[in-house]
Amino acid sequence: MPLQTTINSADTPRFVQIDLFQPTMIDRIYLVADSPKRAFYRMCLMYESGQFVISKQSGYKKGNGFEVVTDKRRWVYDGLAEARKAFDVIVRRKTDPGRKSPRKYRTI
Repeated sequence: MPLQTTINSADTPRFVQIDLFQPTMIDRIYLVADSPKRAFYRMCLMYESGQFVISKQSGYKKGNGFEVVTDKRRWVYDGLAEARKAFDVIVRRKTDPGRKSPRKYRTI
């Protein structure tokens, strides 16, 4: 939800300014895989400009610890329930030990 400012004055304006430009973080997760390139998967669920957004970055870590992002994606949803369900499904699939992919992620 956007933040609202309360003004303690007899001259209270009719409209209170709200911050529309900063997203509000709802949830986030950072996953890593025990892979040769130390793959990672970072995802967050946020409320941004009246919509719910899942933002994802994935890639690998170099030997010096710096992350190299190889893929970025965003999915937009109208409702929180739909966005939360999609977020949870992605996490469940990535962390499933029975996953067909050789890259098995775990939560940090």
